[in-house]
Amino acid sequence: MKFDHTNIKAISLKALLRTAISLAAYLLDEFGDSIDFYQIVQTQTVERWMRESFPEVVERLEREQVYDAFHSRLDEYCENLQSAAIKAEYVLEHGAQGGLEDETDHLIFSGLIARISTGTTAQFDEKSLLTAFLLDKHRRGSAGRWHDYSVQSVAPHSNMRLRGRAWDFCDLPRAASTNADIAYLLPREHFPGNVAIHTREEYALVVNVPAGITPSALVTPANMDSVNISVDTERNERSLTLGSCPFLIPLDANAATLELFRNHLPVLYLGDDMNLLVEYPWNPVTDLTNYMHPHIRYEMPPEMDDESVGYEAFLQTHPHVIRIGEIRPMPLLEGPVLPQRESERLHREKWDEEPIPF
Repeated sequence: MKFDHTNIKAISLKALLRTAISLAAYLLDEFGDSIDFYQIVQTQTVERWMRESFPEVVERLEREQVYDAFHSRLDEYCENLQSAAIKAEYVLEHGAQGGLEDETDHLIFSGLIARISTGTTAQFDEKSLLTAFLLDKHRRGSAGRWHDYSVQSVAPHSNMRLRGRAWDFCDLPRAASTNADIAYLLPREHFPGNVAIHTREEYALVVNVPAGITPSALVTPANMDSVNISVDTERNERSLTLGSCPFLIPLDANAATLELFRNHLPVLYLGDDMNLLVEYPWNPVTDLTNYMHPHIRYEMPPEMDDESVGYEAFLQTHPHVIRIGEIRPMPLLEGPVLPQRESERLHREKWDEEPIPF
């Protein structure tokens, strides 16, 4: 059964709770892009996604005073998912024989995924089902970032036409007249259609591009990275770099904004000769954690200042460096009034196409 938001007011409380957990599981599947993600994702992240993507479901849970029951079940699901991810990683590192402990575990590799799809899994516990699900997802590579982006790959991008009534509520002249060191945050409810069809994210950044910056510098390479550059005599500042383009986004100052994204960081670049929407791979559950709290898998980049050899090399690949000092709400005009979530609703019609164990 497809999710029908118009029917959410009529279903029973039992069906409501089941639907809410199914939607949360769908979001975790849709935006989880690595085993690491499932090991550390927190309940509050999924709760925020539910409020953004399916507000009518959350509203009824709260109105019927059963949100606490949903929260408890979601918390249990996330804990089981974390345990399953740890086990899946162990299996991937040590192989089936080294990672599977008993006969039940061996069923993970003997048709359990087919049983999930047919619903004949009542005799298995949720952790076993989730372990099988994650291993199968890893095998299929169904989320692009289960595999590393090539250094030479090109970020998904589209030229944008900034005309038509759909843009009437965005104050583009005001945004375009701002200095390049100020970015704007545009929420999905104000996305024009030609932006919404190119991204599944709930937000996009809007940035002015200085003269002389070519589109190729904005889309190649696709990957994001971080640098640790001295900003004064006493401290270094950890910043994101977007491909080889000139922009740096300080992590500490903008962590709360960067956490709003899910799988990608869409940036709408406004320039004299181009208006380009670029999607950089970015999952704050794992990426922000790695960049803010480096560990054995991701070491802290070396500190750089004006006299560092590394800084000279960085400037060669990132000319005209611009530090984004502030991210503001997108300036809006009155524009057309859009009913809540009816403008390019997020995945409403295909949330349950893949079998998700819960």
